[in-house]
Amino acid sequence: MNKKLLLKAFALLVALSSNMGASAYDFAASGLYFNIIGTNAVEVTYNDNNSSYTSYSGNVDIPSTITYDGTTYNVTRIGNFAFRNSGDLTGVTIPNSITRIGNFAFYECINLTDIYIPWSVTYLGYDAFGKTGLTGIDIPNSVTYIGSEVCYKCPNLLNVRLSESIAFIDMRSFQDCTNLRRIIIPEGVTTIYSDAFKGCTNLTEVTLPRSTTTINSGVFSGCTALTNVTCFAPTPPSLYDNNVFSTETYNNATLNVPSSSYSAYQAANGWKLFNNVNPLPYDFVVHNLMYVITSSTTAKCIGSVLRDPTDSWAVEDEACGFLITEIAEEAFADCPNITSVKIGANVQKIGSAAFLNCSGLTKIIIPDAVTYVGGLVFYGCSSLSSVEIGKNCRFNSTTGYSMNIFKGCTSLTSITCLSEEPWEFMEPMFDQATYNNAVLWVPGGKQDAYRNTNYWNKFSHIRGIYTLDEALNVPGGNIHFYSSDNYPWVVDYDDYEMWAHSGNAGVHNSSSTLFAYVWVEEEGTLVRFQLQTRGEEGSAIYDECRFEIDGNMVFSFGTYASDGWAIQTSSLSPGSHLLTWSYNKDGSVNPEGDYFAIKAVELIPPATKRGDVNRDGDVSIADVTALIDYLLSGDDSGINLDAANCNNDSDVSIADVTALIDYLLSGSW
Repeated sequence: MNKKLLLKAFALLVALSSNMGASAYDFAASGLYFNIIGTNAVEVTYNDNNSSYTSYSGNVDIPSTITYDGTTYNVTRIGNFAFRNSGDLTGVTIPNSITRIGNFAFYECINLTDIYIPWSVTYLGYDAFGKTGLTGIDIPNSVTYIGSEVCYKCPNLLNVRLSESIAFIDMRSFQDCTNLRRIIIPEGVTTIYSDAFKGCTNLTEVTLPRSTTTINSGVFSGCTALTNVTCFAPTPPSLYDNNVFSTETYNNATLNVPSSSYSAYQAANGWKLFNNVNPLPYDFVVHNLMYVITSSTTAKCIGSVLRDPTDSWAVEDEACGFLITEIAEEAFADCPNITSVKIGANVQKIGSAAFLNCSGLTKIIIPDAVTYVGGLVFYGCSSLSSVEIGKNCRFNSTTGYSMNIFKGCTSLTSITCLSEEPWEFMEPMFDQATYNNAVLWVPGGKQDAYRNTNYWNKFSHIRGIYTLDEALNVPGGNIHFYSSDNYPWVVDYDDYEMWAHSGNAGVHNSSSTLFAYVWVEEEGTLVRFQLQTRGEEGSAIYDECRFEIDGNMVFSFGTYASDGWAIQTSSLSPGSHLLTWSYNKDGSVNPEGDYFAIKAVELIPPATKRGDVNRDGDVSIADVTALIDYLLSGDDSGINLDAANCNNDSDVSIADVTALIDYLLSGSW
């Protein structure tokens, strides 16, 4: 018996002896048994009064907390033997509070066919799912340790995804899982221990990562159906003996290896027994994308191993210790079912026709590092509606030719180029319809530079990208604005001014919030801004515009159609304040898009007295006269409109005359 078997036998003996002569649970609640394992922490366990361990049946929902005898406990573990032999158990819900699933936790639960392991779990004990009815298991990347025999003799197990955070596959982990068809060992695994996949008689494909260094005895013995063994390790891993694979595998399966290591595998002990060795045109695969090493530190993506890739994909920033700096020519060409591709931040070059005819692609972000984009890269991406080009990008700038990069992208409505200085190229990148109809977004203040640069100047609509701070402060203002993650506020402008408006137009039952923290030094300081709304007219309040100071509502009203801007002024006491503007939509949607907009936000120090309309330093009947003259003539020269807003509402009106007279009669505001 080897050392690992001795250690396992000793651990099992300790576990069994610890459960003899003592209660296996401290209390029962909600149909479950619990052990107290720490301050306010418990684990799920079994009923020791049942000698066969069959403590549970049906569907079991494990709570994240449980209250017993006045104390609330966090449920953090599924203990050793907790559900062992519970043959009538058909389902279990594991909460995100669980971090550990113990030894033999679900051993011989033959009717348990499906289980979800949450990302809170870091540890799976040995035989945790041995001899169960599981048909598939997805072990999340949070798991850093998987014990031996974790899925030992699970005859129905068809699909397995292993954690990418483990360093080894323990002995007999998947032995005699006779329905298992394919296994991919994740990058980071260095050692596969004895008999890990022994007797998996329907296993046809095995993929071993670059990190593999050691494969122990009998790991794939009895896997007589193997037709493809792929090993990406640049140096052939050490095989314990010639029994790692079956004779049938050596005779019939194809061994796929990196082309640069082809000769090494043909000469290495054990590996040289393969009759069929195939040099691969790529060096490693990560998440089904193929990569070729281009230098000691870099690699390029050459596409997907799948024949018809679908849905979303991500080219890594870094993989297997290499920076991914390039996407090869035609890497994703003619893949109509790809909907999105995240391009890694280290990619510098995108080869010609890399995304040619990806007609399902809807949005693309080209990162800052890209300095070369070949011809026809996005040609025929007919669903592409949005493109963002990084601030350092220069498309094929060495020659100045763009070679129809975005031709045939008939759905384009928005192109963003973040470069502060537009580069010139010698032929159009886009269709004429795109130049006519789409909006080109460029850094704020750089619109004229783009209008004067060759072929950028073909866009009919060039608009600047400004920050909320730029849009909302008055000249010289320094208030910093934040927006909610959901439906953030949007900067807008015309030829004369900028503003910002709520971002949830057309989204029912939604809220869009803008806020700012301000510090006030002096008593009598005012915050002033202009506001405008658009919404459904009528007596009922459908959608709400709200302004709050420190969580206290200043105003709340329904939106209305308006072309003009109103002024809101509110006083602030000395100290820190939170200003909040929000737009809350009801369950209906106006197809024109409703909003709440503001601009010209400023803090006004108490330079003059309230009511000192004529700026003479005193509040008297002369100020009443000045205010009435203003209301009759509209001429505000020589008066202080801030001081004239005597009742602190949103505008200056006859009500302020009344407030001023009341002050002169009573001596108080």
